[in-house]
Amino acid sequence: MSQKDLLKERNIFLEEESRTTQIALKEILTFDTYFNEIDEHTELNSLFSKTADHLNAFTNFQSIAFQILNKDRSFQFGFSSGSHDTIALHNELQKHIDNRTYAWALRQRKAISTPLHHGEGFIIVHALFSKSALLGMFIGIHKNNIIETSQTLPDLLSVLLQRTAYYVTLLTKYKKLDTQVQGLKGEIKQKNNALLNALQQANNLETTREQILCNVSHEFRTPISAIIGLLSLMKDSENLTGEHREYINMATRSAGCIMGFIDDLLLYVQLKSSERPPLAAPHRLKENLISLLSEEWNTQGNINASLIYDFRLRETYLFDLKMLNNALRRLLNNAQKFTPQGKIQLLVHEVSKHNNVSCIKFQVSDSGIGIADRDKDYILQAFTQADLSNTREKEGIGIGLPLASLIIETLGSQLHCESEVGQGSNFSFTLTLTGL
Repeated sequence: MSQKDLLKERNIFLEEESRTTQIALKEILTFDTYFNEIDEHTELNSLFSKTADHLNAFTNFQSIAFQILNKDRSFQFGFSSGSHDTIALHNELQKHIDNRTYAWALRQRKAISTPLHHGEGFIIVHALFSKSALLGMFIGIHKNNIIETSQTLPDLLSVLLQRTAYYVTLLTKYKKLDTQVQGLKGEIKQKNNALLNALQQANNLETTREQILCNVSHEFRTPISAIIGLLSLMKDSENLTGEHREYINMATRSAGCIMGFIDDLLLYVQLKSSERPPLAAPHRLKENLISLLSEEWNTQGNINASLIYDFRLRETYLFDLKMLNNALRRLLNNAQKFTPQGKIQLLVHEVSKHNNVSCIKFQVSDSGIGIADRDKDYILQAFTQADLSNTREKEGIGIGLPLASLIIETLGSQLHCESEVGQGSNFSFTLTLTGL
């Protein structure tokens, strides 16, 4: 062959190599684009199928197969396509395992090409590695020995298979994470079901408790009413000594206290078990507050009680007189109970106003013993007191403030507490009232 013919043949070879390289680089770029969309639902064979499509785009394989490494370090065919079935590929591959070509490919981490034992062509094997982890093996059947006859195809093949190994690892992690997520979802579902069951049980217990309180309150109310009635009749007797009358007065006051506790329990159960809308009607706010202080206030020790009323407020507003007085009376009684001496103030002032609608803040302030920070979280819980040692010292069943808070919620507001030990307490809430 002349020098000219050799040069011509070489040019043809180089042009073919260049064309193949360009196609291969394009396929590698589009390969990554496709696999950016993989997720935990992507199947492994789908990944291998896409790799086979990209490989065949720049060199035609007669058959392509992938083996997956099992946990027991054995290899298993996972994907195959082309003119050779899995049995033929297995038989051919067994020959190369016997002559150590397979093991040689594993150590080299590059494409190894040897002639077929059955038929014409070449078998190409290439290990799939991700960093130091062996994942499987690529097997290709080609009519030509492309590993020896091409300068660029072996490297391009290795690049594409390395990317495949990377995405196999990524897909494995996705599926592992998905399994963990599904497991966590199952645990969360179980815990949610357990929580719902616990909440249902708690609601049932709360309903049962409220029913018991209601029944017990009603049962106590009848005999206590009879006792108060009989004490009243006894008091009218002419044969009583002064000492006996004092006993009767003490018994009447004690029965009245018990009746007050029963009324509190009934109101608490009523408000907890049903939504009672405020019964708004026109009332003179300032006159009502003055009357509340004068009629309900009982001086205890050296205490100065006063009303501080904002002059900007109107005379008449729409509000639930009974519920408002009930809440304020409990806040005032609580202030009186824990203020041995000093002052108690009922402050009422306008926070904001729009037309005839005013936002009015009600605040009961005292200079009493105050409340510790650790106790502020549960003083509004029913049947508790900030200091259990006060149970015998201070009368009550621990329902005054919780009931006041519940009433204020019924009025559409929230009870707030600011306090410091030894410096007194401030209990406040805000109502939006329409002025007339």
